[in-house]
Amino acid sequence: DPRAIRPWARELLRSLVPSLRHRHAKTRCMATKAVALVAGCCRPENEDSENADDERAGAWTCLEQEVVPCLEENVLNDRNEKVRKVTFSSLEKMVRAEPRGDRLLPQ
Repeated sequence: DPRAIRPWARELLRSLVPSLRHRHAKTRCMATKAVALVAGCCRPENEDSENADDERAGAWTCLEQEVVPCLEENVLNDRNEKVRKVTFSSLEKMVRAEPRGDRLLPQ
């Protein structure tokens, strides 16, 4: 249930950042997919609590400041083709999940 994950989204995203830099490609792929899944739990239609806006804002701030820069610097230029494909697919899911998806795109 996405509502159960949202309060912990920021902590989950932060804990996934080291795995995005892991030396094994399979681990990097799984971490990238997990980031997209957690981001999807922060969609506005999953709101039901009074803290939902704060929880979602914290998760998206973490995505913008920690996760996306890590993806840009490490994973998008990965030497493994599968990691690059999974990353692009996951980024697409994250941009679609964010109500203002243009925030995650470089200006």
